[in-house]
Amino acid sequence: MRSCGIALVVTLLASMLITPAYALRPGTFVASTGQDTGACSYLAPCRNFSYAITQVQSGGVITALDGAGYGSFTIDRAVTITASPGVTPIITGAGGAAITVNALSSDIIKLNGLTLDGVGTNAYGIAFASGAELHVVNCVIRNFAGNGISFAPSVSSALMVSNSYITNNALQGILVAPQAANLALRGRPQPC
Repeated sequence: MRSCGIALVVTLLASMLITPAYALRPGTFVASTGQDTGACSYLAPCRNFSYAITQVQSGGVITALDGAGYGSFTIDRAVTITASPGVTPIITGAGGAAITVNALSSDIIKLNGLTLDGVGTNAYGIAFASGAELHVVNCVIRNFAGNGISFAPSVSSALMVSNSYITNNALQGILVAPQAANLALRGRPQPC
């Protein structure tokens, strides 16, 4: 009987040490009232896009629920970042780029309804280094000390900009400068 009690205790301890695999969500949310913990659900949103990206599966959607100011972030997977209807989230850079894209060569990144503001000191609105496609739709990119969009892919990639306002940037609104023999393709924008 004593060995059964010990086996039960060992089994209970072992089961507490095993953590179930955490599944990434197909959609996450950010808001000014959010906390960068948990899974970024609609009822418990994250505060920043950088944390929400870690909680969304590849090909998922991150939605801003309010127009709060958000900090810069890096996109490392296929994702759509969008705003709720009537909401205009403002993303500022932190000396570098407001949004950096370093995704896989097969990843499609879609940005919809965002305002990127460099406040005259941040270098780039979007710095694209890798990914299959970047779609910029219904966005405002303004006041950067460098380029609004710096599209310099390290792999063959496509840039699609539609219905967006890119203004008051110190250098180019959009700079397309593929690295080495890589191609930067242009094409028809697809809806987000």
